[in-house]
Order: sequence, then structure tokens, then C-alpha cells
Amino acid sequence: MMGMNGGKADKSATIDRILEAAQKEFARSGFATVHVNQIARSAGVSAKLIYHYFGKKENLYLEALTQMAIDFFAAFQLEAPSVDDPLLTIRQFALRYADFYILNPHVGRLLIDQVIHDGEQIKRSHFLERRRDEMLEPLKQAMAQGCRQGIIRPDISAEGLFFHALIVTLGYVSISGLLGQLHLDVPELRTEQNVREAISEAIVSFALAR
Repeated sequence: MMGMNGGKADKSATIDRILEAAQKEFARSGFATVHVNQIARSAGVSAKLIYHYFGKKENLYLEALTQMAIDFFAAFQLEAPSVDDPLLTIRQFALRYADFYILNPHVGRLLIDQVIHDGEQIKRSHFLERRRDEMLEPLKQAMAQGCRQGIIRPDISAEGLFFHALIVTLGYVSISGLLGQLHLDVPELRTEQNVREAISEAIVSFALAR
């Protein structure tokens, strides 16, 4: 029994290592350019083992995206919105959004790769849409309460704020990295904390009633 459990644990750890390597390699070079051999070297396994587990590169890419989404949604276990201060939930959402992308810059590059390919792989996953809707429920409640209090715009949905947050976050994270490579000094982007605050402020401000 111990041997069987140990084997399952080893297999799970190997798959996790492959998916982590796949995320980084796909983010670095894009889906079309990456070869399975690159991912195998990065993960410390054989290409044959990757094909055994995933069948083909497209399946591995989709699994890497799905794992990315699982990690993303796990970071968004928002607390029940405060009746007295719904902005707390919205700020919490904004800060967690910023933190996740700052700590996982390869995620932004993976999403940009999907933009380039018209979301071809993401469209195949109904899991992403379902989990997004579950994640946004506390935010929907907070925004509805904020609208009743007159502090949140009535013309923006939780889905709309989620989309705005994605654009803002990808912009800040990707551009701040580029500016650093070009040695262009932007005071607001000097530290991760500055970037975090700028992202969260841009998200929250967008939701506020004018």
C-alpha cells in the first residue's frame, strides 16, 4: 500500500513539475515555437514521458493553462462582502489580482500568447468560465451594495471590472519589465510595492461612482 501511494505521489509531483516547466516555456517562447523537448529538459524528464502523460503538445498547453487558472482562482477566495464597507471587498480583489501577477509574471505572458492566437486553447475549457463566475460572486455582491450606497458605478458589472483588472495588470506587469530592460526610470514602477499600489488603485478607481 505504501509503495502504491508513494508511486502516485511521485507521479503527481512529476506532472506538477512538467506543468510548471510548460507554463514557463510557453510563456517565454509561445505555443507555436516551443518544442516538447525544451519542456522535458526544463522539467528534468524525457519527452517520451510527457507524451505518455499528455498525448500531444496541445493537450499539455491546455493543461498548463488550466493549472494556471486553478492557481489563480485559489488566490481569490474573497471574504463575504462587508455591508458597511463594500469597498473593502473591491480593494481586496484588486490587491489579490495585482499580487498574483507580480508573483507569477509568466502568467501574463501566457495570456498574451493566447491573445496572439485568438484564445484558441482557452476556448476549449469551460472550467475557466465556471470558476470565474464562482470567484466573482462576492465581488458582485459588494458592487451591488456599493451601488445602493452610491459609491460604485451602476454601469459596470463584476465581469467588466474583472476584464478591466486584467488589462490594467497585464499592462503594468509587462511594461514595467520592459522599461527595466530599457533602463528607463519611472518612479511609480521602481518597486513591486509601487506597481502593486498603482494596479490596485487603477482597478478600484475605475469602479468608483463619478
